[in-house]
Amino acid sequence: MSNVALILSSLFTLYIGIVRPLLSRRRYQKFKEAVVNHPTLRTRYYRRILVEPWLWLVVIGIILQLDSAPLSVLGLKTPDDWTLTILLIAEVVILLIIVHAVLLYRMKKTQRPAMAAALILKIKELLPHTAQERSLWLFISITAGICEEITFRGFLLVYFLAISNFFGLQIPLAEAAFLSSVLFGFAHIYQGWKGVLGTGLLGAIFAYLYISTGSLILPIIIHILIDARIVFLVPALLKLDQPKKD
Repeated sequence: MSNVALILSSLFTLYIGIVRPLLSRRRYQKFKEAVVNHPTLRTRYYRRILVEPWLWLVVIGIILQLDSAPLSVLGLKTPDDWTLTILLIAEVVILLIIVHAVLLYRMKKTQRPAMAAALILKIKELLPHTAQERSLWLFISITAGICEEITFRGFLLVYFLAISNFFGLQIPLAEAAFLSSVLFGFAHIYQGWKGVLGTGLLGAIFAYLYISTGSLILPIIIHILIDARIVFLVPALLKLDQPKKD
């Protein structure tokens, strides 16, 4: 990586890893207070978080152009083993269906959110409440799956390896994956420290899937599915969260 590309990459990493999470946390707190009385703010908030991640890809594209690097360095290529990739996607889909069927059954039976569902309700102000918002959430899920995987798994792994080589450290790929997962978790600090730990662990799993298959296709698809599941789970959650009538 050239010096110019390395400087730009460092500034970009500082922004997405530290500056933006802190700004997002503050912005979310303001949104959380305001949306209670102005529900239409949720749609505006969604549209904002739909745009910014695509701008990250523009910055990454500029960095790649500076070094004339191919997209494949970001993991944007076919998997080493399509059969394994398709099998893993099918397994995740089946697992998500079973887990959420069990969650919905337990909630219906006990009339209270299960522990996993209760964690989702921690950010209930952000969850889609209407059909229009659920449609937008699907686009947000696709955006997050594509842009966050390219940024946190594809780009950051390349950056951490490049910056370590620049200083003569040559850290292993596993350590670069760990660092990217830490920043991915911190990027979700608006969800609180449980959210940071949960998404950090999820980021580590995505990194493992990326390294195992040699492609971002699998983590992108699974990331989209995990985020999109909210659309099917949230109506029951919000219904249970409503104050009980005497």
